[in-house]
Amino acid sequence: MINFRLEVFYTTAKEKSFTKAAELLSISQPAVTKHIKALEEHYKTPLFNRIANNIELTKAGELLFVYASKIINTYSELNNELSLLSVKTKYLKIGITSEISEFLVAKLLSNSKYLPWKINIQLFTQDELLIKLQNDELDFGIIFNECEIDNIESCQLLKTEIALVSSQNVSENDLHNLKFVANKIDSQINKIENLQDITVCQLNNYLSIIELVKKSTLLSYIPTIFIQNELLLGELYEISGKSLPLNIQLVFLKEKSTLHKNFIDYFVKIASLP
Repeated sequence: MINFRLEVFYTTAKEKSFTKAAELLSISQPAVTKHIKALEEHYKTPLFNRIANNIELTKAGELLFVYASKIINTYSELNNELSLLSVKTKYLKIGITSEISEFLVAKLLSNSKYLPWKINIQLFTQDELLIKLQNDELDFGIIFNECEIDNIESCQLLKTEIALVSSQNVSENDLHNLKFVANKIDSQINKIENLQDITVCQLNNYLSIIELVKKSTLLSYIPTIFIQNELLLGELYEISGKSLPLNIQLVFLKEKSTLHKNFIDYFVKIASLP
């Protein structure tokens, strides 16, 4: 473990308060003062200047804080690396909604040269996924948009858009004459005002929707990450001014955020690859 006195000093310097350091470290304020005094005696120099009710680092304190930060950060990285040794031979359990699986599963597996762990990918609805995650039956989930559950933390993987597309170059004036096909399990799309009234078909995956739109006069809202090639080749056309923001989020239990740091960094790296 890290020298506890060094951790006391680091926390006190970071919080600029003996009282806050005591609260964070679950020790008494006199104990904090005792540890700081012991360090000052060891290094034979004051580490803090006490000014009224405030404290500030001395030159020696500033130097010690720089090195203490490096030591504590290195120790945290070491803990992360050691924790990986216990999971590298196991499967990392990832829950993905079916809409996202059509795009991200291929991306995760096609970049296998970056893959340091075995992965077990399971498909769920978003509600099912979040329940599994809360029950600690999954290590991660990948969902559309942010999660508002208190004990679940999220990290943005991709920031993209949902585009309104057609197989023809349609003007905004012609939209009222056209009908829609929608993804029946995409809650964000289904909240669009009046869309249900002009939807003639609902499917439960975007691959089918893309093919249907390409071969018909139907319109649909589709995440642009799913149709980059179709837009480039002119097989689909985006109707300007109708796009909506969309974030793809990595979600995990807050209590495991430190343990999962390496996994999080990996997923962010993969998501940013072309």
